[in-house]
Amino acid sequence: MMQGVDAHLEILRPAIHNYGGFVEVLSVDSGVCKVRFKGPRPISMGIQAAIKDKFPDITSVLVESEAEA
Repeated sequence: MMQGVDAHLEILRPAIHNYGGFVEVLSVDSGVCKVRFKGPRPISMGIQAAIKDKFPDITSVLVESEAEA
């Protein structure tokens, strides 16, 4: 499922990048998806919603934020 989530995010990555963001899937296990994200908080919330909408088996998306340089 991790590859499926990453493929779905690949569609969104150009827009995320345009807002100065970056997202990487770290793991998907037992209904929890962990991602590493850098960028504006509203984009992070959109990523969480997009993952949960596309993959109903994922009940929680945990976002590990990278510090802005």
